[in-house]
Amino acid sequence: MKVWLTMLATGLHAYGTIYFSMLLVALIMPEEPALLAWGLAVGTWQLHPVPAFLAAVLGVLTTDLGLYMLG
Repeated sequence: MKVWLTMLATGLHAYGTIYFSMLLVALIMPEEPALLAWGLAVGTWQLHPVPAFLAAVLGVLTTDLGLYMLG
């Protein structure tokens, strides 16, 4: 049980890191290089690609929506 909770916490931190970094990156630069970097991180950290992709896309879309609403 403890191993499962540790894996869950590690995964949530990793996917949360992807989400929040994409929020910041989308404000100051194009998202494509950051998405490629997170693709490499998925392989390095051995994350599941689907949740990592969803976290990255959700971060980009959240920022884009916020910038759109400001305009």
